[in-house]
Amino acid sequence: MRLRLTDPNGTLRSVCGGPGRWGGFQTRDALEDIWGGETKPVIETLRISVRNNAVSLRRGAWLARALEESDPRARMQVCPVAQEEHDIDAGENLLWTALRTDTADCALADASTLKKWPPPPWVRAVAFLARMNPRFALLHRSSVRFSDLPAAPRLSTSSGLARVQFDNAKPGAEWVELSGDLPTRLHKLHLGHADGVIEPASDLLTLGIAEDAIEFLSTDMLLPAPGQGVWVVFSLSDRTDVAQALRGLDDRKAAICAKTERTFAARLDAPAYCLVGARAWVQTKRLTLDACIMPAEGGVVQRLSISGAPEQPEELVAGLVDMFRQQSVFRQCRGKVDRG
Repeated sequence: MRLRLTDPNGTLRSVCGGPGRWGGFQTRDALEDIWGGETKPVIETLRISVRNNAVSLRRGAWLARALEESDPRARMQVCPVAQEEHDIDAGENLLWTALRTDTADCALADASTLKKWPPPPWVRAVAFLARMNPRFALLHRSSVRFSDLPAAPRLSTSSGLARVQFDNAKPGAEWVELSGDLPTRLHKLHLGHADGVIEPASDLLTLGIAEDAIEFLSTDMLLPAPGQGVWVVFSLSDRTDVAQALRGLDDRKAAICAKTERTFAARLDAPAYCLVGARAWVQTKRLTLDACIMPAEGGVVQRLSISGAPEQPEELVAGLVDMFRQQSVFRQCRGKVDRG
């Protein structure tokens, strides 16, 4: 990383990045000693770690452009990480590994794709980007809307959550597996391997192909995954320079909603046999959390909601978790774990 340092007289000095995170100096204190604690580090090159897939790379490029527009002096570098199966630490996301090994200054991820929430204590979310459309989108080769689908459509989705909810809304679909990332799956759709696909609308928006969607399906029918549509920028907890650089992109409502949804899923602690959907929104000074749980193999979808003050999301989460744990669907999923 390269830093621009401003002394008390306004003179700019540059420190080129060496082995340490703060260039030729190993600690921030060493830099502050130069001008009596009045250093003002400005990141000139910010390395953004993203997953190595089309959607993440495109969203990383968007973030890089947004940051360069806010500070023309800055330079951004999008750094894709290796595939998830090569993670060197069991249970830890490779994005965290990139931060810890100083191969990236920040990490960008769709909040719905993270393995665990909250992130490790040495990582912090420095910016929640404004939420994109959280719904699922239907794409169809013959431009058929949901209400006009035949009795047994051949469909595909990368989301088990969408599949089970769809089957409850319209039983009888034949589900086809289309491997690959989203552009690959859409190419297979056009080749006739399926009649339609259901994917997160935010992924289509990121790729610039939202106009290909025949319909954005109502959240009354399909609840999104917790955090779906919210991209989050993370850094090491002590990287105040990164937090400062990203401050202008942080969206308060997106932060409240994504944290509420992900915290609910984490506190519910549903077993792997159970899928969880959640959507939170703030309206007229009320925070509403709408959630559902269901067996992964299909079956009854249990859905509940709760509302309260946006300043007290923890109370809403605790209340909804208690409500769900009393439901037969949750006990059914938990019973499978106990028997297994």
